[in-house]
Amino acid sequence: MSNLLVLAAFALAAWTSQLAMGGRKVQNCLAPVAAIHLALLFAVLTAFPVGNSGELGGALLFWNGAGLNWFVVRSHLESSILLAMLLEISDRAISREGLIEIAHTVHPFDRRLQELRDAGLLRDGDGAPRLTRRGRVVLVVFDWLGAGRA
Repeated sequence: MSNLLVLAAFALAAWTSQLAMGGRKVQNCLAPVAAIHLALLFAVLTAFPVGNSGELGGALLFWNGAGLNWFVVRSHLESSILLAMLLEISDRAISREGLIEIAHTVHPFDRRLQELRDAGLLRDGDGAPRLTRRGRVVLVVFDWLGAGRA
């Protein structure tokens, strides 16, 4: 019973987060998304008996793993040029040149830089973009995960 409760609450948290983001990037909505997940997690945890630390630990471990997975997949998909290309190809027959033109129009470099600024990963300095502290932390985490440089 408790496993189903945790799963249902997580699904509700993910769905509610999607609604709260309203089409914005997940990196720009971290505070409300975290608040939604924490509120629902704490609500679920109150349903666990006080002495059952095994189930409580399992619920916390599941939520942590599922939450990180949701965030990474959502973040990757929303900024994926490759996914955008697949969507364009699926909508209609399109030439290679047409696809390149759409990529430059829909996902221009300046817009992608602005998204990094909006997420707090870059700032402008001395005429060139500079990493913020948050941007450096992201790179440290990626290095730790073994993502490396392309």
